Amino acid sequence: ERVWKTLNPQAIYISEWIVIDDGSNDKTFAIISKLKEISSINIIYQYSSNRGMTSAINIGLKYVTGDYFFKLDSDDYLLESSLKMIRLFIGIFFKNDF
Repeated sequence: ERVWKTLNPQAIYISEWIVIDDGSNDKTFAIISKLKEISSINIIYQYSSNRGMTSAINIGLKYVTGDYFFKLDSDDYLLESSLKMIRLFIGIFFKNDF
């Protein structure tokens, strides 16, 4: 939920939020189900048995529709306007007009 609270206000910059639940025993499914109902972001949820971070990333890559992606863990968060800054810098480095 903490991650979502920092992503949702920046939804304009997000194609989808892909949540790979790597065998957690917390209430991830219930939280994500609740957030799907109120989110401005398209949330994709996939449960997988605990096979580690690399496996979770590979599973998540199957759902990516945007041009770029990055990984966050459940205890991470983004600062306000961070996605706007990332988009700006991608445009500068790759000379794309976003």
